[in-house]
Amino acid sequence: MRSEVFLFCFIFCFIKAFAQTNELKIKVYDSAHLPIEEVVFIDMATAKELKTNNQGEIVIRGDSTSTYLLFKEDYSSKQYSWKELNENKRVILAKENQTLSELFIYASPTKNDASTIRYKIKEQLLGENPTVFHIIETLPLFFVQGEKIMYKGREVTVIVNGKKHLGKIENIDPKNIRSIEVIPYGHAAYGATGEPVLNIVLKENLFNYFREDLMMGYNLNKEDYVLNANSFFKKDRVTLSLPIRSGESFFDSHSSTSSNSIKINSSKDKTISSALTVQPEISIKLTDKSSISSSLFFYTPKNQTTRDYNIPPQETINKYKQHMKYLNTGSLFSFNTILNDSTALDLSFLYTYNEYRNNGDYMDNRWNNILYDNALSFDAILKRTKRKFLTFPIRYDIYYSYYQSEIKNRNQNNVTNRRSKLSFTTTLTVTNSLSLTTDLSYNLLNKDDGIVLHNSTVAYTKKTYSIYLNYYNDYHLISVYDVNKQNSVDDNLNTTIDNYAIQKSNSYHSSLEFNYMPKSGIEVFVRGKLNIHHKAPVAYLVKSKEDEFRKTIVNAGKNKSYVFELGGFFEINDHFIIQTLFTYNRSQFKLVDYTTDKDVIAYDFYAKYRFKEGYSIKLASSYANFDLFTPLESNQIKYPFVSLTIEKEFINNLKIALVVNNPFIKAKEVYTSYYSANYNSIQLIDTRFKSKEINNYSSLYLSLSYTLGNSQLRNKRDVPIQATY
Repeated sequence: MRSEVFLFCFIFCFIKAFAQTNELKIKVYDSAHLPIEEVVFIDMATAKELKTNNQGEIVIRGDSTSTYLLFKEDYSSKQYSWKELNENKRVILAKENQTLSELFIYASPTKNDASTIRYKIKEQLLGENPTVFHIIETLPLFFVQGEKIMYKGREVTVIVNGKKHLGKIENIDPKNIRSIEVIPYGHAAYGATGEPVLNIVLKENLFNYFREDLMMGYNLNKEDYVLNANSFFKKDRVTLSLPIRSGESFFDSHSSTSSNSIKINSSKDKTISSALTVQPEISIKLTDKSSISSSLFFYTPKNQTTRDYNIPPQETINKYKQHMKYLNTGSLFSFNTILNDSTALDLSFLYTYNEYRNNGDYMDNRWNNILYDNALSFDAILKRTKRKFLTFPIRYDIYYSYYQSEIKNRNQNNVTNRRSKLSFTTTLTVTNSLSLTTDLSYNLLNKDDGIVLHNSTVAYTKKTYSIYLNYYNDYHLISVYDVNKQNSVDDNLNTTIDNYAIQKSNSYHSSLEFNYMPKSGIEVFVRGKLNIHHKAPVAYLVKSKEDEFRKTIVNAGKNKSYVFELGGFFEINDHFIIQTLFTYNRSQFKLVDYTTDKDVIAYDFYAKYRFKEGYSIKLASSYANFDLFTPLESNQIKYPFVSLTIEKEFINNLKIALVVNNPFIKAKEVYTSYYSANYNSIQLIDTRFKSKEINNYSSLYLSLSYTLGNSQLRNKRDVPIQATY
C-alpha cells in the first residue's frame, strides 16, 4: 500500500513539474529584425491556436513531441519542433514571395509601389460556396459571358500563380484564391501583346484536406444537361485535383438565303453537341522555394448537324449531315523556384495533340476527312525585383519561348510551323505617381522572318484618378487553315494543306485612358483608341463554274477603327453592385479599291443583389450589332442577350439556381456575302443575304450544386480575397 501511494505521488509530482517547466517564451521577427504581431502558433496535435502580441512575443506550452505551425498572411508558413524552439527562442519569418506579389504585379504598367489599388471583395456578395466566376464578377468592370471573361470590353488571358494554365478556371477551388491581379495592357510571356492578363494567385494550404464539388444542370425547354465533379485533395506537400465535366446541348435554327430579292433556298438546322473533359493535375512542393506541377487534359467534343435544304421552284429537299469528332489532349509540366529574395525562375513544357474528323455526307457523297495537329512549346521566364536604374526602382522579366507544330491530313501532307520569342519587360518607378513600362520582344518566324514588337505604357496615378497612355504593335499569322479551320474540316482538307501558307498580319494600337475613383466602391473610366490593321484577314468568296457554292481563300485588306469606351462600377451597398460598359466603334475596311464603313455599337450590363436569407438575383445583358464585318462579309445581330439568375444557398452546402435566358425572344442574324470572280478589280457578281432565326434562343435552366468534404481541415483562415491592379 505504501508503495502504491508513493508511486501515485511520484506520478502527480512529475506531471505537475512537467506542466510548469515545459513553457517557452518565443519572439518572432521579420527579415529586418522587426517584431511581427498576430503570428498564429498552431499546435499540430491539439489544433489549439495562440497569437503573438504587439511585441512579437508569445508563451507556448508543450513537451518534447510537440510540433507547431507558424502562420501569418504574407509570410512563409514554417513548422518547428519543441526542440528547435527550445534551442533558439528567436524566430525569423520571411516574406512570402511565392505568391508572386512582388515578382509579378510590378510588371504591371499601370501601377507602382505607392499606388497599388486593392479591392476587398465583399463576402456578402459571394455567398458561402462561390465559383471563380462569382468572384470575378464582383471586380470593377469585369464581365463574364459564359466561359469568356472580359475586362473593359477586352477578353483577358487567364494565368494561375503567374504561370500558364490549362483547362477551365472553374475547376479551381474558389476558397483557395488569395488574390486576383490584373495587368491591363498585357505581358509578352502570358498572352497577346497589349491585351489584359488576369492572374489568379492561390493560397498555400496549411492543412491536409479533401473537398468534392458536384454540380448538375438541366435546360428545361432544350433538354441540355451538364455534369461537373471537381475533386481536390492535399496531403503534406502534394496537392491533387481531378475535374470531370460532361454535357450535351441542342441547337435549332431556321434560315433562308436570297439574291436580288429572289429566294434561293431555305434550310432547317438541328445540332447536337456533347463533350467529355478530364483534367488531372498534381503539384509537389519540393522545398520552401521550389515546386513542380504536371497537368494532363483530355477533351472529346462531338457535333452532329442535320440540315434540310428546300430549293425552289421544285421544292427539292436535300439532306446535309456532318458528324464532327474532335480529340484534344496534351500535358503541361512546369517548374518554379525562388533563387533568392529578388529572383525567381519559371520553366514549362506543353505538348498538345488535336485530331479533327468529319464523317458526314451531302447528297450521298460521303466524307471521311481527318486533320492532325500536334505542337510542342517551351517557356522560360526569369523575374528580377529590387533592382535600381540610376536612383529609380526597376523590375524586369526576361522571357524566352519556342513553339513548333506539325499539321497533316489523311494523305500525310505535312506542314511545319516554328516560332520563337525573346522578350525583355521592365517597369520603372519614376516618382510615387509616375511609372513607365516597356515590353520589348523579338519574334523569329518561319523562313527566319524577324519581327520586333513593343508595348509601352505611361501611368500617372493619384489617390482618386489615374491616366494611362499606351501604344503597342502586334502581328498575327494568318493562313487558310487558321482562318477557315471549320470549313477545312467540313469540306476538303487536302486543298487546305496543299495551299497552306503563312502571312504576317500587322496591327498598331494606341489609347488614352482616364479612370476616376471618387470613393470606395465607385469607379468610372473613359478611353479612346485608334487601331490600324494592315493585311487583315478576309474570308473571300468566289463563284465559279467548277464550284457553284463557294471556294474560300485568304486575301489581305486594311482595317482602321476609332473606338470610344465608357464604363462604370457602382457598389450601392454591401449587397448590391452594378457594372456598365458602352462601346462605339467607327470602323473602315478597305480591300484594294473597295471600301466599306460600319458603326459598331455594343454594351455590357451586369447587376447583382444578394439578400440576407441566402437568396441572390443577377441580371446580365450584352449586345453588339455586328459580329463579323469585312468588305465582302458582314453578320449583323438583331437582338441582345439577356439573362436573369435567381440563386438560393442552404446551410448544408447545397445551392440551387434558376437561369432564364432571353424570355420570349427569338434571335435573328442577317448575313451578307458578296461573290466575285476577280480579286484585283473587285467586280461584284452576286450579293446574297441570309436571314437566320434561332428558335431556341430563349431557355430555362435549372442547376443544383453540392460541396462535401472535411471542410474544417482546409485553411481555416479564409482571409478576404484581394484584387490588385
